[in-house]
Amino acid sequence: MRRHNRGVRGMDIALTMSYDITTGIMCGILLGCCSEQQTFIRQQLQSLREMARHPLLLPILLIGQQQLLLSTETEALWMDLLRVENASGQTGVVVVSANAEESGHRWALAARPREAKKDAIGTKLITNKVLGVVQLASVWDSHNKALKNDLEAIHNSMMDVEKAASSHLNVCSEELAPTPKPCIGGKSTPGRNTTLEKRVSKISEISMVLAASLTVISSQSSSVSMDLAFINTRAAAQMTAVSPPTPCHRYPG
Repeated sequence: MRRHNRGVRGMDIALTMSYDITTGIMCGILLGCCSEQQTFIRQQLQSLREMARHPLLLPILLIGQQQLLLSTETEALWMDLLRVENASGQTGVVVVSANAEESGHRWALAARPREAKKDAIGTKLITNKVLGVVQLASVWDSHNKALKNDLEAIHNSMMDVEKAASSHLNVCSEELAPTPKPCIGGKSTPGRNTTLEKRVSKISEISMVLAASLTVISSQSSSVSMDLAFINTRAAAQMTAVSPPTPCHRYPG
């Protein structure tokens, strides 16, 4: 798993892992995390230590954090576009502060454009700001598409783990059939090696929980895609609104 920040995103990591379902041994190398990300990963693994035996927990934690980052950046980009629209005077949008929304009051950060001519800025600066929004939207969209590819890869890996778990459960049932041992205290003790069976069953249970997490992350990623498409469309409209009209050339004859 490799996620490059492409110069603008606060996550640049590489992860490789191996897992042996028969022994439960898991090995991995994670590179590129800053101290805050390392702290986050440790805290998550500690709080989810019952699920830490699953080889795909860490990749799902990382991709979930990436999705959260993309959602945050997309929301910030949307607010940037609203401010540009309001400052340009080419919209009726009123930017509402987060505090105002929480308190239930529609208090605007800026008045409506026709009432706030003093806040208007030059067309060139407006164009540059809108261009910045479009450029960042394309970057986040690219990251979001890469995230969807990662989701598909993790989903395929989940199926591989499930197949391996199912195969080993069959082995436990067929090759490790119980051989009764002498009665101890009036009860017979089966000779089956249940350690592997319990481990594999637990992995299957955890897979169901992680699969649900993948579904949530996938849904959130789809929402980001729709938001970015809307931002691009709206930014293009704003660019058209503030761009000077193309001069009309008259040709003789």
